[in-house]
Amino acid sequence: SDKEVIKDIVAKAPKFNFKKELLALNVDKKVLDDWMEVRKKKKATNSETAFTGIMTEINKSGLSVADAIKVSAENSWSGFKSAWYANLSPTQQAKSTHTFTEQNYTSGKF
Repeated sequence: SDKEVIKDIVAKAPKFNFKKELLALNVDKKVLDDWMEVRKKKKATNSETAFTGIMTEINKSGLSVADAIKVSAENSWSGFKSAWYANLSPTQQAKSTHTFTEQNYTSGKF
């Protein structure tokens, strides 16, 4: 029957994995773990629809996915909106988007 066929297709379809998708986009694992904790506390759903919405907003902001997720984790945002990022002060924006490296640290960039 059609219902059986549909059940088979659904069972075989790869399950969307929010975290795995973000790791594949070079988001730092520690930052991602912290952000996933924020999302959990705020009862945000880790669905494909939520993921697509977040990616759309990240693209609007001009940030890399890794930087956008870092900004979200630092500000305890359960998601990401380009308008929220735009409302941060330039100092907050700079702090979030400079990769912390020993070289930057010793050169006084922090």
